[in-house]
Amino acid sequence: MEYSDKLCSIELEAPDECISGLLCILRADRICLDEGEMYSFPERQGCWYLFALEKGNVQMTHNGGHVNLKSGNAAAFSAADSVTVFPSAGANLYMLCLQGSAADTLLNAAAKKGGLFFPSGGYRVTVLYTALLTEWEHHGKVPGVTASAAAYQMLTGLYGTGVPSGDSRKQMPKVVADAIRIMQQDFAFLDGIGDLADRLEVSQEYLTRTFGRHVGLPPGKYLNQLKIEYAKLLLRQGRHSVSFVADACGFANGNYFARVFRNMTGLSPAQYMKNYRDQAAAEDPMLDPFYVL
Repeated sequence: MEYSDKLCSIELEAPDECISGLLCILRADRICLDEGEMYSFPERQGCWYLFALEKGNVQMTHNGGHVNLKSGNAAAFSAADSVTVFPSAGANLYMLCLQGSAADTLLNAAAKKGGLFFPSGGYRVTVLYTALLTEWEHHGKVPGVTASAAAYQMLTGLYGTGVPSGDSRKQMPKVVADAIRIMQQDFAFLDGIGDLADRLEVSQEYLTRTFGRHVGLPPGKYLNQLKIEYAKLLLRQGRHSVSFVADACGFANGNYFARVFRNMTGLSPAQYMKNYRDQAAAEDPMLDPFYVL
């Protein structure tokens, strides 16, 4: 079991091939999210992400869509695309990574509709996590068959209670949703928030005020976090110069990029590359549950 102040990850045994083909839990994590930070869960082909919020309020983006989770809510997404989380306050998030034909059948609507939102589904997810945690504490690593059976019971309980994730976003003003869409698509080509406001045909003051009220952080910080997220992906490849990464992410120059990167991560771009190379020798990066941006 992995445990830190931010992450509690239950150690699960893999079930035999027959059971794992039907349904298995690859990860079961409880994550403490810090206000104002950005978290991203990487792509995992053939898998599903199921999230539940214990407390707090977060905005999740997936495949161009957005969903707001509050305490007691749950949401399911195809892990074929990355999921990004923005907590507007400190929050506790449960995350399950599922795989198998049963998950495909029960959650297939999530792929077709961009995600499924379960208004009261958080309870079932937290009950499952608590049961797995109790099993681990008493018997060590959780047997894969036990985890699969519990996951199936949870999914059948959720089945039919979800709505398209877009139905949970009606409270988000169009200007905020459009701003997020433009920033996600064109972050490297935006000339600041003034340019974004011009595209949206609103004043910069109105955009900043409305965006901050609904997202929990100013649009300038949101934009920089998107740029730093992409910068991390490029730096992890290990074959690009810092100046190339700065330009690719839309920063005016390498010095400004390095300053923003250090302010957000506590590391210089060169230090980040070195640390990642050192860790990659001992860890499979696809097993990382999330990374902080």
